[in-house]
Amino acid sequence: MWLPATVPPVNRRRAVEGAVVAVLLLASLALFASSRAALSTVASVDLPVFALAVATTLAGLAFWSESLAALLRVQGYRPRPRRFLVVFLAGTGLRGLVPGGSSSGPAVLAYLVARTTDVPGETSAAMAYVAEVCLWIGSAVVATTGMVALLLFGRPTADVLGLAGALVVLATVVFGLLVYGAFRPTRIERRLRGAVRRLHDAVEPRSARLAEALDPDGVEASLDRFFGSLRQLAADPRRASPAVGAAVAGWFVHATTLYVVLLAVDVRASYAAALFVVPVGGLAEGLSILPGGVGSVEPGLIALLVLLTPVDLPTATVAVLLYRLSNYWFRVVLGFLALSLLGLGDLAGRAVES
Repeated sequence: MWLPATVPPVNRRRAVEGAVVAVLLLASLALFASSRAALSTVASVDLPVFALAVATTLAGLAFWSESLAALLRVQGYRPRPRRFLVVFLAGTGLRGLVPGGSSSGPAVLAYLVARTTDVPGETSAAMAYVAEVCLWIGSAVVATTGMVALLLFGRPTADVLGLAGALVVLATVVFGLLVYGAFRPTRIERRLRGAVRRLHDAVEPRSARLAEALDPDGVEASLDRFFGSLRQLAADPRRASPAVGAAVAGWFVHATTLYVVLLAVDVRASYAAALFVVPVGGLAEGLSILPGGVGSVEPGLIALLVLLTPVDLPTATVAVLLYRLSNYWFRVVLGFLALSLLGLGDLAGRAVES
């Protein structure tokens, strides 16, 4: 199995620094605009409503867990729903602390799936990346729904129209490439096999150990299993429909999280705005090289809220802080609790070692 023996390491100091920077950034924005308004918003948070927002995060993760489970069922595996949800929560929590966004995140999740179930590493990796594609498709569907609703039932400004147009262009290019790579794997597979052989020939005169690790026969056996899983799905893409549907449902629920957070701070914004803001924030998180998009997601969410909702800067800043607490940081905490339930507390310790 060509997956790494351990999850990618996370530097504890950098993770803490990232959290501190995010908090200081949000605090400075709120206090700079109006410290009295920001503190007043914090003091007036409706805690039962905020608890409901936390609950919606867990519901959204359950939908996303089902998305990956549906893809594994296509491959002939039958993950146990409750245990698999715990595995998924563990993987989601760890990927929230690993830099690399959508490139390294699925690898972390695949590692945990392969370690805790009977799914081979190559198959779990292939389906984890396809599940990531499903999530991107789901984010596009939900963001488009929110954008259309805002344009039809709101009063869009020129800034909103420009933002919508730019996102449409970006989504068309990115999602086209993702879907092509996931469901038309033959050309990618051929190029990758050729690259492995060329790399092996280049390092063989310099390092016998590295050349042995890149042995084309062994690597190609793993590639056969990896791309075999993709070919099985590509032969009938309709079999991915349940996974896409669960991903879309998860994004709708996560948008509901932001909507409920806004209610907790007594902001009556349209649900369409939440449908648009949350997937766009997820786009920044998926593309960021920082763990969880810390430091880049928050300003984007604040700007979108100020642009699209009747909320001032201090209130938007507090709302984003609460949203990230109920969503991103809650996922991280859930992940480490799930690792403990799986008996992988040692893995949690290694994951935060420098």
